[in-house]
Amino acid sequence: MKEVISKKQTIALIAAFILDGSIILPTAPEAGRDLWLSIIIAIFISCGLFWLYSEIQLLYAGKDLFDICNLTLGKFIGGILNILYIWYFIHLASLTLRDFGEFMNILTMPETPKFVIMLVPCFISAYAVKKGIEVLGRFSLFSSVFTFIVIIFLAILLTPEIDVKNILPIMGDGISRVMKGAWSAVTFPFGECVIFLCITNNINDSKLIKKSYFTGLAVGGLFLLFTSLYVILTLGEEMYGSLYFPAYRALSRIRIGDFIQRLEVIEGLLLNIFGLIKISICIYACSIGISKLLKVKDYTAIVIPVVLVMFNLSNILYENIMELVSWTSQIYKYYALPFQIFFPIMIFIAAKIKNTKDSNLPL
Repeated sequence: MKEVISKKQTIALIAAFILDGSIILPTAPEAGRDLWLSIIIAIFISCGLFWLYSEIQLLYAGKDLFDICNLTLGKFIGGILNILYIWYFIHLASLTLRDFGEFMNILTMPETPKFVIMLVPCFISAYAVKKGIEVLGRFSLFSSVFTFIVIIFLAILLTPEIDVKNILPIMGDGISRVMKGAWSAVTFPFGECVIFLCITNNINDSKLIKKSYFTGLAVGGLFLLFTSLYVILTLGEEMYGSLYFPAYRALSRIRIGDFIQRLEVIEGLLLNIFGLIKISICIYACSIGISKLLKVKDYTAIVIPVVLVMFNLSNILYENIMELVSWTSQIYKYYALPFQIFFPIMIFIAAKIKNTKDSNLPL
């Protein structure tokens, strides 16, 4: 039976996917105090990407990314592309899980072994994916509304700590830093939404696909801009660039008397919620891809092996957080380009050519 999700659920999934990690880790750190400009530029650039993703989905309504690759590029080239995307999605899940583990281990549970911390989201995500994308959609809608309210509440409490001088002078170091930051922000987190080509085929009305993409981008992008701007206004460029988790440090400054303080622990709650959603989406997409590659009818049979691979991969890819942050800040922006931009453009061109040829065939 085909799983179905609503427009609102899709919007919540996209917004949560964008915000996970990016509200914990620095976004567009290359731009320094102008990172908010970089995020605005990245949102506009990402409109083009989201148009591309939605057009591909509309050309093959009801088909996911793996079906579309086979239909447009043939079984051989399409199969190779599917294998590459399966790798990218499981790698993305591993990165997200490792971010979760590092954050919790360093800041909240330093005495607990990291692998124990990372086991918990593995079990919960596996359970969520096995229950289906509909359940994940309902959970994301409820939890996203709650977390957005919490973010606004924390921002109000943090307002007395902000200093406008922390973002001045605007573009004092030229446009090049801003554009580097924009490129970084496009690849993380906006371009990662290519994964929704494995999800939006389940929307109950194909006419809502494009609206879902752009509304999700608007909600997630504006909240990302809002939170990043508040953090840089609070900490300043120098401190922001020297911390692994700048938002955590910013929230630690909230103190109202002796009874409202230590609210930075709420950020751990937000990471738990958004992290679970992002990891679950990655596991779902990867399980769908492997099941189609191996011709297994029920993708839920692949979930546990995928989770085990993801867990082990997250432990062996990087020695420590310094290596993880170095790779994500210096290499990821290049590594992600084929998956987020080049391959989708190739698929779109191939789809257009194929549709044109099919329309010219005699009846």
